[in-house]
Order: sequence, then C-alpha cells, then structure tokens
Amino acid sequence: MPNGTNTASCWILGFDCILCMAHKSGKMFQLHCGFLIIILWTLFTANLGDGANNFHLRRDSMHDPMIRNAEDCLEAHHKEHVNETVEITRWNYGRLGNCIQSARNAIAYALYHNCHVRLPKQLVGLPNFIPNRNFFCASNLYQLKMARHSNNSKAVCNIHVPSEYWFDYKIESNILVHPIVEQQLHMYLGINQTHTFNLPCQASQPACFGVHIRSGDVFRGVYNATTGHYMPGAYIHSAYEQPPLEYYLMAIKMFLERHSGQQGNSTIKVACEDMNNPVCEIFKILSATVSTYEMLDNDFLLTLHQLTCCAEIALSVSTLSIVLLLSPHIKHVHHHIYRKDMDKGLQHNCSHDLIRSESTYLAEGYVFADWHNTEVERHHLLQPYKMKVNTCVVNHTLT
Repeated sequence: MPNGTNTASCWILGFDCILCMAHKSGKMFQLHCGFLIIILWTLFTANLGDGANNFHLRRDSMHDPMIRNAEDCLEAHHKEHVNETVEITRWNYGRLGNCIQSARNAIAYALYHNCHVRLPKQLVGLPNFIPNRNFFCASNLYQLKMARHSNNSKAVCNIHVPSEYWFDYKIESNILVHPIVEQQLHMYLGINQTHTFNLPCQASQPACFGVHIRSGDVFRGVYNATTGHYMPGAYIHSAYEQPPLEYYLMAIKMFLERHSGQQGNSTIKVACEDMNNPVCEIFKILSATVSTYEMLDNDFLLTLHQLTCCAEIALSVSTLSIVLLLSPHIKHVHHHIYRKDMDKGLQHNCSHDLIRSESTYLAEGYVFADWHNTEVERHHLLQPYKMKVNTCVVNHTLT
C-alpha cells in the first residue's frame, strides 16, 4: 500500500486526473491528463514495489521494533509467507539436551535458508518453565545474506516435523555456532547477562563451581542381593561413557587454587540426576562432611539455574552440555575428552564447537571400547589415572 508523502501525492494527482478527464475539450487538457496519469501510475507502482521490498528489507534488521511476536511478524511479511516456517511440532526424541540440540539445528537451518522458526511452547523436563518466545521471524535470523532460491523457497522452509528430524541434521559448523543461533536460544530459554531460565543470578555470590554428573539410563542396574555382584540394566547407551571421579576432583582442585586468595567461601554445586553413578555417591559423602560441597537435589529448573549462574563448570558427556554452555556467566569450562580423541591433537580439540569460554581445560580420559555399566567399568570410574590436562584459551563470544 502507498504510504507517507507518496500517498498524499497519489491522492492529489488522482483527483486532478478526474477533473482533467471531466474536461473533454482542448488538446492541452488532454496532454495534461496523459502526463498526470503517467505520473500517478509511476508513483503507485513505486509504492507497490516498496511494499514488496519491505519483506526483504526487514530481513536485514535484527531490531525492527515493529516485529515483536508471531502475529506482528506474519502481518508484516504478508499472509503468503505463513508457510515459510520451520516448525518443531513436538519434542519426541530424548530429554532436554536432545531437545535443545534439535532446536539449535533447526534455527541454524532457518538462518541459512531465511525461514521463520516456531518451537514448542513447553520444554521436556521443565513443566513450570514458559519460554519467553517460541517464534522467530526470518528478519531476526537473516544475517548471513544467504538468500535462498525463489523458485523453491516454500519447499525449503515449509517444514513441520517433530524434534527427532532435526537431532542429527547435518549443519555447516560456521552456521551452527553463528551468534544469531545462540541469541535465539537465549531468548527462548530466558538467558542473558543477569538471568538464566528467567531467574536472576546473584551478582555478588561467592565463587561458584558447577559439577554436572550424568547418571540415569547410562547407569541403570541393580546389585544382586544373593551374590553381591552388580547386574547392569537390559539396555545401556554404549556411546555415553562418563568421566571418572579423578576428572572432577582435578577440575575442582584447579578452581580452588584459582580462588584461594579471594574473600568469601567458594562453593561447589554438584548436580546428579540420581545416585546410580558411583561418582555421585562420593560427592554425596563430601557434601555431608565438607561445607564447600552442596548437592543440588531440588527440582530440575532450579538445578539448571544454579549451574548456569556459576562462573566455572565441569561437564559430563551429555547433550545437556549444549544447554549449560549457553550461559554467558560461565567463563571457565572443563571437558572430559576420550583418550582416542586426544590423539587428534590439542588444536583439534580446542576448535570444538562446544568450547566458547575464556579458558577451557581438556582432561584425557580412560576409555572403554564401549560402555556397558558392568561392575568392572563402575569400579574403574573411582580409580586414579594421573590424567593429563590441556588448556585452550579462546574468546567468550556469547552475548
């Protein structure tokens, strides 16, 4: 539709044309009419062109105040673009970490192809958490100037599938770690410089070290009451071998040494899904006997919030690491790297897409061929290995 000065010009010239055509005599009047009609048509088509181009111009602006939610976005971009949306219809593949990995892949795909994005309004495992936004306009995502072909745009963007579709979707690494992808996940999860999961972090809290220990299905099993031997569960995820106790204790030692001269008591907050992982049992004893240690046994939302407000964290082998590392509060990160992966060299490991902190410590880990949660494997988790630690120092790019 015409707007502004051009709108007024169109109305004035249109009225002039009506008067002109009503006056049927004289060649000068006829010439004048023709000239006015040409000008009117030029202004009108120019305004239509502006309206058509607004869709593309808005895509170049991240902070367009006219686009605040799904309704504004769709209205601004006309109804024919409703189908240009990548949508995760429901979470159907794993827990929170898997969900956010799927969301990250979907947003990165939308960024590359310039699509709108719609995510579910609730998250797995967080029934009391409501995302700040679950719809993101193409205008908010389009920063890489990689416009898709117009002849297949709807086929590229009109995707409405459950999260499993996106979990292993292959995305170019430079798109996957693009700041725009992280910004959209920040908005979805309520993460910024003062809050995580819409809850405020204490600005003056003592130095805090977060410990995430994976347990649950990876450590499913029971002890045989008759023989005393451990019997692993029927199905154990063999790809999720977990860090040994030594990895966590070495990371904590580095943290305590770094903060030894600071005022206030440092705290070590340990999160275990359950006590099936034998490493969790050790930290349970420590928390009962040493005031520095605290077991986070509250609900999952508060546990995530407390971990992501810490300035340093030791990660397990889990997709939940993707969620935890979205926090800009975390400045130092400890990773457990399989020994077979350490052979690829420090430079390879320091370029890992999860490494986004000011300093990252990579601990060489004991590795089994596959993890089966056997009695022997569980025993090895508590043994010392004199692990090697390499340090990466990179820029913390999250905003």
